[in-house]
Amino acid sequence: MELFKPAWQSKNIDKALDAVNKVNTQTQLFNIVMASEEQFSWYRRYRGKKIFYSNSTQVKMRAIERMTDQSLLADISQNSSVHEDLRIAAIGKLSDPALVEKLCLEIAEEMKEYKVNSTIIALFESHIKNKKIIAGVKKYLHDADKRKRDEYNRIRCSRGDHLWKNTSDSGKQRCSICGAIRNIDLNEVWEMATGIGRTGW
Repeated sequence: MELFKPAWQSKNIDKALDAVNKVNTQTQLFNIVMASEEQFSWYRRYRGKKIFYSNSTQVKMRAIERMTDQSLLADISQNSSVHEDLRIAAIGKLSDPALVEKLCLEIAEEMKEYKVNSTIIALFESHIKNKKIIAGVKKYLHDADKRKRDEYNRIRCSRGDHLWKNTSDSGKQRCSICGAIRNIDLNEVWEMATGIGRTGW
């Protein structure tokens, strides 16, 4: 059993944050950010069950706020094992705009698989102050959605599942996805739209 833990692993969040504020080397701050979740976790029993607690995100975020070493910040930003919130916070402290843009797009691509666009954008806006880079992230997400939608529509039309729309020619319809044209039976269209047959009218 471990008898001693550094103060930044304290269960008391104020004590833990105060300890981070007193760390005076960039390497130590980096090590706090990269520390495993187990180093921060503890549990209490409630009705026979273990309820786990952790101060890791707050403590690690404070460590990043105090970091200035560009190489170490870049290492955090590019490490996929680090939570995306912390990675983006580290990116926000990098001074190379080209690297910031590259890393933002890489993380946006990863997050796209499991988060909605609004959540991704809000996370970037909370840490990245460069509006041009934020606009680039938004454009990337929009374009990714369009590519996915276009691919879905291509497959849909290849299976004959067209999205037919009426044209100025009353006897034809055009697929709004692929542009295919079909001739239509106006009596059939009337019956489908109203449920009333026109035979004999």
